[in-house]
Amino acid sequence: MGTQRGPRQSGTLSDRLCRLLTEQGWTYRALATQIGKSHGTIRNWCRGSPVSDQDVERLAVVLCVSAPWLRYGSKVDRPLLTRVIKTVEAVLTERRTRLSAGKRAHIVALAYTHAEDSGGHNLKGRVRELVGP
Repeated sequence: MGTQRGPRQSGTLSDRLCRLLTEQGWTYRALATQIGKSHGTIRNWCRGSPVSDQDVERLAVVLCVSAPWLRYGSKVDRPLLTRVIKTVEAVLTERRTRLSAGKRAHIVALAYTHAEDSGGHNLKGRVRELVGP
């Protein structure tokens, strides 16, 4: 699997966010509803207003990108990230567990780091540990 950059290789968080919204067909209102913010907040973020780390994590999960890439433009292995997100969702479904967007994003970030370090081995087991009983 090759490492890919996100839709944009440089620029600011607001550049990357606006590009993702356009590429994925999101409206401010739809994205705001998904992460529990107002559409005005999303618009302000696209105009360069600061975004908290917790909100970056929520955005990353919904937009299927890594939080580091969204925040800093870091390289990310998108196929691996997609696999991690699907694994987290599968474990949450099998355990009938609901988590806040922030907690889910945190688990995705930790599982992604594990997957990068381990070559993807025992990903489901690590996600189960992170989710808990």
